[in-house]
Amino acid sequence: MVSTWPTFSGKAMGRQALRHWFPASVAVLAVLALGLALEPWTTALLGAIAYVWTFPLSKWRHDTLLRRSGG
Repeated sequence: MVSTWPTFSGKAMGRQALRHWFPASVAVLAVLALGLALEPWTTALLGAIAYVWTFPLSKWRHDTLLRRSGG
């Protein structure tokens, strides 16, 4: 999709950050897989809520970085 609203992107993270967060990412994916297997509708609902919740966070982070860079 195309949007003018800034959202989080894994591409913006460097390799060091990706290596740092890898164990946590694997754990989250395991919990997600288990949740989808046991309670698919609840897991999907919670995932959608978490995704929408990141919108104001990503906007705040984008604005903060923009102010710091002077742009």
